[in-house]
Amino acid sequence: DWLGETEEKTSFFDVTCWRQLAENVAESLSKGMRVVVYGRLEQRSWETQDGDKRSKVEIIADDVS
Repeated sequence: DWLGETEEKTSFFDVTCWRQLAENVAESLSKGMRVVVYGRLEQRSWETQDGDKRSKVEIIADDVS
């Protein structure tokens, strides 16, 4: 880009939280908020009722800030 500006791109991921972290996130965050998630990526695969194979990557959170 010729003006030195960068285009911001947005990605959305499913994030799984457990125990106290899940309670804290549910109480303090709302949809669309920008957060930092520390954790690991995990890929899940499954087959639909029609026999199609699906997969997705989700984040298993250790901390959200």
